[in-house]
Amino acid sequence: AVLTAAVPHLPPGREAAAPTFARAAEHLDRLNVMTYSMAAAQGGWRSWHSAALYGEGPETPSSIDSSVRGYLAAGVPAERLGIGIGFFGVCYTPPVDGPRQELRRSTIAAADCSMSYADIMRRYFDPAARRWDAEARVPYLVLPEATGPHGCGYVSYEDEQSIAERAAYVAERGLGGVIVWAVNEGYLKHAPEGARDPLMDALAR
Repeated sequence: AVLTAAVPHLPPGREAAAPTFARAAEHLDRLNVMTYSMAAAQGGWRSWHSAALYGEGPETPSSIDSSVRGYLAAGVPAERLGIGIGFFGVCYTPPVDGPRQELRRSTIAAADCSMSYADIMRRYFDPAARRWDAEARVPYLVLPEATGPHGCGYVSYEDEQSIAERAAYVAERGLGGVIVWAVNEGYLKHAPEGARDPLMDALAR
């Protein structure tokens, strides 16, 4: 048996996880950090990514790397630590149309369950709208007006390129691996045979 636990990403301002997690790691094969849904539309925040690899700051206070560093600082061995990859996105309403912007009454209108990767590809994706955040290492969509059933102006999500970045990060840090939430959200049922699981294929590579 492989014994695992899913554990939360660290909240803003927390530099180390609780010592309890290091003690738990003595009895588990893996602590998998749920590094997704890490954005928030609340006071003190600007618009941000669902799962930025890097780039946390005073007004964008979350990233995968900051959570990993916090668990390592608590004493969790790197090889027993995993990160999460979300097969869903986060939708901000206008006037926000990208990361690091003042919210100006923008809200997060959809996330897990209501904003799957499959939904993003079917209802929101346009190659002309795609951008790449070189600091956060994640893609996003800039939409010219409120788009789709959730009225999105900015969509943060994961794709094949960001998954490759996370794989490189895991290898560089000597981490134990990754988990996915949730596999079904990445399934493109209307795509041709052999092209229905692009995120899982990227993860396998």
